Amino acid sequence: FKVVLDKATLDSILCGEGSTHNAQKVLQEISRVLMPDGVYIAISHGQPSYRLTYLQKPEFGWNVKIFTVQKPMMGMTASLSTDDKDNVHFIYVCEKGEAAATGNQ
Repeated sequence: FKVVLDKATLDSILCGEGSTHNAQKVLQEISRVLMPDGVYIAISHGQPSYRLTYLQKPEFGWNVKIFTVQKPMMGMTASLSTDDKDNVHFIYVCEKGEAAATGNQ
């Protein structure tokens, strides 16, 4: 696949029994099915201090970039700061291939 899109699947797996082992198995399979220049995109509630432990393993060889988007707030008109880690979703873009191997962005 050129792209694997994950909307909280990794989050769900990490909430279950055997979470570390199961997350590792899922990420290995994602890496296996990605094309050599493929991209894994994970939309997550998990902060980088927790998710990068799984995503930056050398065996995957992924160049990981992190983006944030503000969580939608129903019924709230005041804008919340996107710096507040509790008010954002994290988007992890994990690139395989030459850029990942050399660290170029």
